[in-house]
Amino acid sequence: MFSVPASGVPVEGRDKEHPIGLEGYKKQDIICLLKYLYPTIAHFVVEHNIVDLQLKKEEWVSVLKLATKWDMTDIRKTVIRSLSVGNTLTSTEKLSLGREFRVRDWVAAGIKALVQETHTHLEQLRVHGWETAAQIFDIRSRSAYANYDDYGGIRRIPAYIDAGAANQLTESVFAAELKEYEQA
Repeated sequence: MFSVPASGVPVEGRDKEHPIGLEGYKKQDIICLLKYLYPTIAHFVVEHNIVDLQLKKEEWVSVLKLATKWDMTDIRKTVIRSLSVGNTLTSTEKLSLGREFRVRDWVAAGIKALVQETHTHLEQLRVHGWETAAQIFDIRSRSAYANYDDYGGIRRIPAYIDAGAANQLTESVFAAELKEYEQA
């Protein structure tokens, strides 16, 4: 950037009066990335000789946004690992963020969880698009246990989802989409 001759026009970043502009990026995202890159002692927790960087979920997502955009592969992997631990992300967040940042494991896990969460209704699934909502309901219905009553009739009880069948159906129904995303 500095080696390209400038024809009398001030070059961004050459001095304090002409800083490099980061237009199009949220200030908070930049601050979160800098907090990750240059943590202060307040952001660390040290237990059993393990140093753990303490960022809030929203801050991790901001770091992931910029790490993905700027192709910071190692940081991206670290953020994905950090957000994958425990129940940091809800199933809806896994699906949404997985699609946004192309994380296959999150997309698959989000869909599988939404299939098995029988208390989740159409209004909650609508944020993922009508096609996804329909596919999730279809997988639910196809993987629900069939219960036979004493007279040989079948009663469907949607509260019981066969997890194995649901996982297989999810992998096959969403196979094309999952194939597009990066393996975490």
